[in-house]
Amino acid sequence: MSNNVVEWRFWNPRKIWDSPVSIQVVVSHTWATVHSLSSLVYIPWVKTALERVQKRDPIFREFFDSLFRIQSVSIQSDEPEITLASIMKVTDPETNAEWELDVANFIRFVDIPPHALADEEFTEFISNLMNVADITVGLSVNDNENDEASQNRTRDIKDAPDFLLSKPLLARWDGKQFVDDFELVINTTDVENSLYIHANRFRNPHEIPLWHMALHMALQWLESGISPESNIPVEITHYKDDMTDTVCMKFSELLELIYDALVSQFPLYANFWDRFQVFLKVHKKYIDSMILPLDEIPFDEEE
Repeated sequence: MSNNVVEWRFWNPRKIWDSPVSIQVVVSHTWATVHSLSSLVYIPWVKTALERVQKRDPIFREFFDSLFRIQSVSIQSDEPEITLASIMKVTDPETNAEWELDVANFIRFVDIPPHALADEEFTEFISNLMNVADITVGLSVNDNENDEASQNRTRDIKDAPDFLLSKPLLARWDGKQFVDDFELVINTTDVENSLYIHANRFRNPHEIPLWHMALHMALQWLESGISPESNIPVEITHYKDDMTDTVCMKFSELLELIYDALVSQFPLYANFWDRFQVFLKVHKKYIDSMILPLDEIPFDEEE
């Protein structure tokens, strides 16, 4: 899945880091240059927000502190795009504590080009702003007319720009049980040869990223002896509260997502030409010991 980054040249240039470099020059750098910065506080829009928020109400400081700590935000909107009225929500995956801020207030702390507010690419602008700081963005559209449909959606990977394998964990522990969990199915058109796995197959799924489960399943399929056709359908479903979010893709697309997530965590593996061997090495070193035997998979008491 490609990462398209819109390069914006910000107005009102001003000096940062006590150097002659202006914000309009730094922000227009490419993706690679931005990510070469040593920490979040050196990303221009983050630095600007942190400086401005110190002079505001504590509730704003809590929101931004939580946003940069958790690095994940969900945006709720009445429209199929981000607007000034959209609500940004940050949820702590361990305590379930929440912080909210509307987009209209958010942009008060960020330098943005004035014309961007009326631009049809405002949604992409906000998303890319978050991506520069490695913050995961999820956009959900409120549908008061059909609440059930809005709570259960199925999307193709091409229509799910907010979907990532590297960020989300397999589940969240709420003090009593695992919730907000994932499942993955390969080849849903052929029940006999389908492969299925749920987050409860792993030890401590609240500590394991989603791409670990995807890699485990991909290797099972590749080693099953069944021809690994590139167009085999794959479904990854996230069960959260009363909502289900299913993302569909081809097996070849799953492999690309796995490789991208793996290399983002372990850049040196990009030097290996044989991806299958890389998958095997990483699985043996980091994932194999986390898989529970089938007879030890936990089930709810009702089941």
